[in-house]
Amino acid sequence: MKWLVAGICASLAVFAAVLGAAVSVQGAGEVAVPTNVTAVAPTLSLSQNAYRWYENTNALTPTTPLADESTATSTPASGTVVRLRMNLRASGLPLAAGAEFKLQYSQSTSSGWADVGTSTPWTFFDNPGVADGQVIVTTVLTSSDVGESYAESNPTAVSPNAIGKNQDGEWDWVLLNSSAARTSSWYFRMVYASGTALDVYTSYPSFSAVTAATSTSSASSEGSIPPNIGFVHKQQPSASTTASSTFFPPPPPVVRPDILIRCDFNGDRVCNIIDLSILLFYYGKSGPQIAVYDLDGSGKVDFPDISILMFYWS
Repeated sequence: MKWLVAGICASLAVFAAVLGAAVSVQGAGEVAVPTNVTAVAPTLSLSQNAYRWYENTNALTPTTPLADESTATSTPASGTVVRLRMNLRASGLPLAAGAEFKLQYSQSTSSGWADVGTSTPWTFFDNPGVADGQVIVTTVLTSSDVGESYAESNPTAVSPNAIGKNQDGEWDWVLLNSSAARTSSWYFRMVYASGTALDVYTSYPSFSAVTAATSTSSASSEGSIPPNIGFVHKQQPSASTTASSTFFPPPPPVVRPDILIRCDFNGDRVCNIIDLSILLFYYGKSGPQIAVYDLDGSGKVDFPDISILMFYWS
Protein backbone atom coordinates (compact mmCIF):
# COMPACT_ATOMS: atom_id res chain seq x y z
CA MET A 1 0.00 0.00 0.00
CA LYS A 2 2.83 2.41 0.82
CA TRP A 3 4.37 1.89 -2.57
CA LEU A 4 1.01 2.71 -4.27
CA VAL A 5 0.59 5.94 -2.33
CA ALA A 6 4.16 6.92 -3.10
CA GLY A 7 3.60 6.35 -6.83
CA ILE A 8 0.47 8.49 -6.87
CA CYS A 9 2.27 11.31 -5.08
CA ALA A 10 5.15 11.16 -7.52
CA SER A 11 2.77 11.34 -10.51
CA LEU A 12 0.99 14.34 -9.04
CA ALA A 13 4.30 16.09 -8.51
CA VAL A 14 5.30 15.52 -12.14
CA PHE A 15 1.91 16.80 -13.40
CA ALA A 16 2.19 19.92 -11.26
CA ALA A 17 5.67 20.60 -12.57
CA VAL A 18 4.54 20.28 -16.21
CA LEU A 19 1.50 22.48 -15.63
CA GLY A 20 3.62 25.15 -13.97
CA ALA A 21 6.06 25.16 -16.86
CA ALA A 22 3.21 25.57 -19.35
CA VAL A 23 1.78 28.49 -17.43
CA SER A 24 5.23 30.05 -17.25
CA VAL A 25 5.76 29.70 -21.00
CA GLN A 26 2.31 31.11 -21.77
CA GLY A 27 2.92 34.09 -19.53
CA ALA A 28 6.30 34.69 -21.09
CA GLY A 29 4.72 34.50 -24.55
CA GLU A 30 2.13 37.09 -23.74
CA VAL A 31 4.80 39.50 -22.57
CA ALA A 32 6.87 39.02 -25.76
CA VAL A 33 4.12 39.89 -28.28
CA PRO A 34 5.14 43.18 -30.11
CA THR A 35 2.59 46.00 -30.10
CA ASN A 36 4.34 48.68 -32.29
CA VAL A 37 3.22 49.26 -35.96
CA THR A 38 5.56 51.11 -38.38
CA ALA A 39 3.72 53.40 -40.86
CA VAL A 40 4.88 53.39 -44.51
CA ALA A 41 5.03 56.86 -46.07
CA PRO A 42 3.03 57.20 -49.35
CA THR A 43 4.93 57.84 -52.58
CA LEU A 44 3.93 59.50 -55.85
CA SER A 45 3.03 57.15 -58.70
CA LEU A 46 2.45 58.79 -62.09
CA SER A 47 0.57 56.89 -64.79
CA GLN A 48 -0.23 57.64 -68.44
CA ASN A 49 -3.98 57.32 -68.63
CA ALA A 50 -6.39 58.44 -71.39
CA TYR A 51 -5.87 60.09 -74.80
CA ARG A 52 -7.66 61.20 -77.96
CA TRP A 53 -6.55 62.18 -81.48
CA TYR A 54 -7.92 65.35 -83.11
CA GLU A 55 -7.58 67.20 -86.38
CA ASN A 56 -5.23 70.12 -86.03
CA THR A 57 -6.65 73.60 -85.74
CA ASN A 58 -4.97 76.96 -85.28
CA ALA A 59 -6.59 77.34 -81.87
CA LEU A 60 -5.93 76.16 -78.33
CA THR A 61 -8.84 73.73 -78.13
CA PRO A 62 -9.22 71.08 -80.88
CA THR A 63 -12.80 70.28 -81.83
CA THR A 64 -12.81 67.55 -84.50
CA PRO A 65 -11.86 64.10 -83.14
CA LEU A 66 -10.26 61.49 -85.38
CA ALA A 67 -11.30 58.55 -83.18
CA ASP A 68 -13.03 57.72 -79.92
CA GLU A 69 -11.28 58.37 -76.62
CA SER A 70 -8.28 56.07 -76.00
CA THR A 71 -8.73 54.54 -79.47
CA ALA A 72 -6.13 54.32 -82.23
CA THR A 73 -6.65 55.88 -85.66
CA SER A 74 -4.89 55.19 -88.96
CA THR A 75 -1.38 56.54 -89.44
CA PRO A 76 -1.89 59.88 -91.22
CA ALA A 77 -0.29 60.77 -94.54
CA SER A 78 3.07 62.46 -94.66
CA GLY A 79 2.67 66.20 -94.15
CA THR A 80 -0.43 65.83 -92.00
CA VAL A 81 -0.63 67.68 -88.69
CA VAL A 82 -2.64 66.21 -85.81
CA ARG A 83 -3.33 67.05 -82.18
CA LEU A 84 -2.89 64.64 -79.28
CA ARG A 85 -4.67 65.31 -76.00
CA MET A 86 -3.52 62.97 -73.21
CA ASN A 87 -3.55 62.94 -69.43
CA LEU A 88 -1.44 61.68 -66.53
CA ARG A 89 -2.85 60.45 -63.21
CA ALA A 90 -1.19 61.12 -59.85
CA SER A 91 -1.61 58.36 -57.24
CA GLY A 92 -0.33 58.12 -53.67
CA LEU A 93 0.59 61.80 -53.52
CA PRO A 94 -0.28 64.93 -55.54
CA LEU A 95 2.05 66.06 -58.34
CA ALA A 96 3.21 69.57 -57.58
CA ALA A 97 3.24 72.23 -60.29
CA GLY A 98 6.57 72.80 -62.04
CA ALA A 99 7.17 69.36 -63.57
CA GLU A 100 8.51 69.01 -67.15
CA PHE A 101 7.92 66.16 -69.57
CA LYS A 102 8.92 64.96 -73.04
CA LEU A 103 7.01 63.09 -75.73
CA GLN A 104 8.56 59.96 -77.27
CA TYR A 105 7.57 57.71 -80.16
CA SER A 106 8.29 54.10 -81.14
CA GLN A 107 7.05 51.32 -83.38
CA SER A 108 6.75 49.05 -80.34
CA THR A 109 5.63 49.58 -76.76
CA SER A 110 8.47 47.44 -75.40
CA SER A 111 11.56 49.13 -76.88
CA GLY A 112 12.93 51.63 -79.39
CA TRP A 113 11.62 54.79 -77.75
CA ALA A 114 13.04 58.08 -79.08
CA ASP A 115 12.30 61.74 -78.39
CA VAL A 116 10.16 63.64 -80.89
CA GLY A 117 12.65 66.10 -82.41
CA THR A 118 13.28 68.39 -85.36
CA SER A 119 14.51 65.77 -87.85
CA THR A 120 12.67 62.65 -86.71
CA PRO A 121 9.80 60.79 -88.46
CA TRP A 122 7.46 62.65 -86.13
CA THR A 123 8.16 66.32 -85.47
CA PHE A 124 6.36 69.15 -83.76
CA PHE A 125 4.38 71.82 -85.61
CA ASP A 126 4.01 75.53 -84.97
CA ASN A 127 0.44 76.79 -84.99
CA PRO A 128 0.87 80.56 -85.42
CA GLY A 129 -2.27 81.31 -83.43
CA VAL A 130 -1.23 79.38 -80.30
CA ALA A 131 1.82 79.98 -78.10
CA ASP A 132 4.05 77.06 -77.14
CA GLY A 133 3.49 76.38 -73.44
CA GLN A 134 0.07 78.05 -73.32
CA VAL A 135 -2.04 76.85 -70.39
CA ILE A 136 -4.97 74.60 -71.35
CA VAL A 137 -8.22 76.25 -70.32
CA THR A 138 -10.69 73.64 -71.60
CA THR A 139 -9.99 69.94 -71.09
CA VAL A 140 -11.55 67.47 -73.53
CA LEU A 141 -10.90 64.05 -71.95
CA THR A 142 -13.64 62.71 -69.69
CA SER A 143 -11.23 61.72 -66.90
CA SER A 144 -9.25 64.98 -66.81
CA ASP A 145 -9.48 67.18 -63.72
CA VAL A 146 -7.08 70.01 -64.59
CA GLY A 147 -5.51 71.51 -67.71
CA GLU A 148 -1.73 71.63 -68.05
CA SER A 149 0.06 72.96 -71.17
CA TYR A 150 -0.01 73.02 -74.99
CA ALA A 151 3.31 71.78 -76.39
CA GLU A 152 5.07 72.39 -79.72
CA SER A 153 8.49 71.24 -78.48
CA ASN A 154 10.39 68.98 -76.08
CA PRO A 155 10.42 69.34 -73.16
CA THR A 156 7.13 70.89 -72.18
CA ALA A 157 6.84 74.13 -70.31
CA VAL A 158 6.79 73.56 -66.55
CA SER A 159 3.37 72.27 -65.56
CA PRO A 160 1.30 75.27 -64.45
CA ASN A 161 -1.09 73.38 -62.18
CA ALA A 162 -0.71 70.76 -59.48
CA ILE A 163 -2.47 67.42 -60.00
CA GLY A 164 -4.33 66.27 -56.89
CA LYS A 165 -4.10 62.76 -55.51
CA ASN A 166 -6.04 60.35 -57.75
CA GLN A 167 -6.67 63.12 -60.29
CA ASP A 168 -5.64 63.61 -63.93
CA GLY A 169 -3.85 66.50 -65.64
CA GLU A 170 -4.21 67.03 -69.41
CA TRP A 171 -1.55 67.99 -71.98
CA ASP A 172 -1.88 68.89 -75.68
CA TRP A 173 0.77 67.92 -78.27
CA VAL A 174 0.77 69.09 -81.91
CA LEU A 175 2.49 66.59 -84.22
CA LEU A 176 3.51 66.56 -87.88
CA ASN A 177 4.10 63.35 -89.83
CA SER A 178 7.43 64.33 -91.34
CA SER A 179 8.48 60.96 -92.77
CA ALA A 180 6.73 58.24 -90.73
CA ALA A 181 5.63 55.29 -92.86
CA ARG A 182 1.88 54.83 -93.08
CA THR A 183 2.35 51.07 -93.32
CA SER A 184 3.70 51.00 -89.74
CA SER A 185 1.99 51.31 -86.40
CA TRP A 186 3.29 54.05 -84.09
CA TYR A 187 3.09 54.51 -80.33
CA PHE A 188 3.63 57.55 -78.11
CA ARG A 189 4.41 58.07 -74.45
CA MET A 190 5.26 60.86 -72.03
CA VAL A 191 8.38 60.64 -69.87
CA TYR A 192 9.99 63.00 -67.40
CA ALA A 193 12.24 65.65 -68.97
CA SER A 194 15.22 63.65 -67.68
CA GLY A 195 14.14 60.70 -69.84
CA THR A 196 12.94 58.63 -66.87
CA ALA A 197 9.81 56.64 -67.68
CA LEU A 198 6.60 57.11 -65.73
CA ASP A 199 5.59 54.50 -63.15
CA VAL A 200 2.66 53.05 -65.10
CA TYR A 201 1.44 53.14 -68.71
CA THR A 202 -2.26 52.29 -68.71
CA SER A 203 -2.53 53.06 -72.43
CA TYR A 204 -0.38 54.30 -75.31
CA PRO A 205 -1.65 56.82 -77.87
CA SER A 206 -1.19 54.98 -81.15
CA PHE A 207 -1.65 55.01 -84.91
CA SER A 208 -2.54 51.77 -86.67
CA ALA A 209 -0.75 50.69 -89.84
CA VAL A 210 -2.42 51.37 -93.19
CA THR A 211 -2.32 48.40 -95.55
CA ALA A 212 -0.73 48.82 -98.97
CA ALA A 213 -4.11 48.50 -100.71
CA THR A 214 -5.68 51.14 -98.50
CA SER A 215 -2.68 53.42 -98.87
CA THR A 216 -2.79 53.16 -102.66
CA SER A 217 -6.50 53.88 -102.87
CA SER A 218 -6.45 56.74 -100.39
CA ALA A 219 -6.06 60.13 -101.94
CA SER A 220 -2.66 61.82 -101.85
CA SER A 221 -1.20 59.20 -99.50
CA GLU A 222 2.18 60.92 -99.33
CA GLY A 223 0.99 64.50 -99.34
CA SER A 224 1.36 65.25 -103.07
CA ILE A 225 -1.54 66.24 -105.29
CA PRO A 226 -2.13 64.17 -108.45
CA PRO A 227 -2.17 66.51 -111.45
CA ASN A 228 -5.66 65.57 -112.62
CA ILE A 229 -7.54 65.84 -109.33
CA GLY A 230 -10.89 67.60 -109.66
CA PHE A 231 -10.70 68.23 -113.42
CA VAL A 232 -13.33 67.05 -115.90
CA HIS A 233 -11.80 66.48 -119.31
CA LYS A 234 -13.88 67.87 -122.18
CA GLN A 235 -15.01 65.22 -124.63
CA GLN A 236 -14.25 66.08 -128.24
CA PRO A 237 -17.30 65.75 -130.51
CA SER A 238 -17.20 62.77 -132.85
CA ALA A 239 -17.14 63.09 -136.63
CA SER A 240 -20.86 62.36 -136.77
CA THR A 241 -21.72 65.36 -134.58
CA THR A 242 -23.80 67.81 -136.59
CA ALA A 243 -23.48 71.57 -136.49
CA SER A 244 -26.83 71.80 -134.74
CA SER A 245 -25.69 69.67 -131.78
CA THR A 246 -25.83 71.45 -128.44
CA PHE A 247 -22.50 71.53 -126.58
CA PHE A 248 -22.40 72.07 -122.82
CA PRO A 249 -19.16 73.20 -121.17
CA PRO A 250 -17.69 70.90 -118.52
CA PRO A 251 -18.79 71.51 -114.92
CA PRO A 252 -16.42 73.30 -112.56
CA PRO A 253 -13.86 71.23 -110.68
CA VAL A 254 -15.17 69.32 -107.69
CA VAL A 255 -13.14 70.06 -104.58
CA ARG A 256 -12.39 66.85 -102.75
CA PRO A 257 -12.77 67.24 -98.96
CA ASP A 258 -9.23 66.02 -98.26
CA ILE A 259 -7.76 68.60 -100.65
CA LEU A 260 -9.91 71.35 -99.17
CA ILE A 261 -8.66 70.43 -95.70
CA ARG A 262 -5.05 70.56 -96.91
CA CYS A 263 -5.55 74.13 -98.14
CA ASP A 264 -7.49 75.11 -95.02
CA PHE A 265 -4.58 76.02 -92.76
CA ASN A 266 -6.62 77.80 -90.07
CA GLY A 267 -9.38 75.19 -89.78
CA ASP A 268 -12.39 77.31 -90.82
CA ARG A 269 -13.39 74.86 -93.60
CA VAL A 270 -12.76 77.30 -96.45
CA CYS A 271 -9.71 78.34 -98.48
CA ASN A 272 -9.54 82.12 -98.38
CA ILE A 273 -7.32 85.14 -97.75
CA ILE A 274 -6.41 83.93 -94.25
CA ASP A 275 -4.98 80.69 -95.64
CA LEU A 276 -3.15 82.64 -98.34
CA SER A 277 -1.61 84.88 -95.69
CA ILE A 278 -0.39 81.84 -93.77
CA LEU A 279 1.04 80.31 -96.95
CA LEU A 280 2.85 83.55 -97.83
CA PHE A 281 4.42 83.58 -94.37
CA TYR A 282 6.24 80.35 -95.26
CA TYR A 283 6.95 81.35 -98.88
CA GLY A 284 10.45 80.36 -99.99
CA LYS A 285 11.05 78.03 -97.04
CA SER A 286 11.86 74.34 -97.38
CA GLY A 287 12.33 71.24 -95.27
CA PRO A 288 10.11 68.78 -93.40
CA GLN A 289 8.81 71.42 -91.02
CA ILE A 290 6.86 73.15 -93.80
CA ALA A 291 5.60 69.98 -95.49
CA VAL A 292 1.99 70.81 -94.68
CA TYR A 293 2.27 74.02 -96.76
CA ASP A 294 4.13 72.34 -99.63
CA LEU A 295 0.97 71.52 -101.58
CA ASP A 296 2.71 70.27 -104.73
CA GLY A 297 5.25 68.12 -102.86
CA SER A 298 8.28 69.90 -104.35
CA GLY A 299 10.02 70.29 -100.98
CA LYS A 300 9.64 74.07 -101.00
CA VAL A 301 6.81 76.57 -100.57
CA ASP A 302 6.71 78.49 -103.84
CA PHE A 303 4.43 79.86 -106.56
CA PRO A 304 2.89 76.49 -107.60
CA ASP A 305 1.62 76.08 -104.02
CA ILE A 306 -0.06 79.49 -104.23
CA SER A 307 -1.62 78.48 -107.57
CA ILE A 308 -3.04 75.31 -106.03
CA LEU A 309 -4.54 77.23 -103.12
CA MET A 310 -6.05 79.81 -105.49
CA PHE A 311 -7.59 77.01 -107.56
CA TYR A 312 -9.51 75.82 -104.48
CA TRP A 313 -10.34 79.35 -103.32
CA SER A 314 -13.79 79.47 -101.77
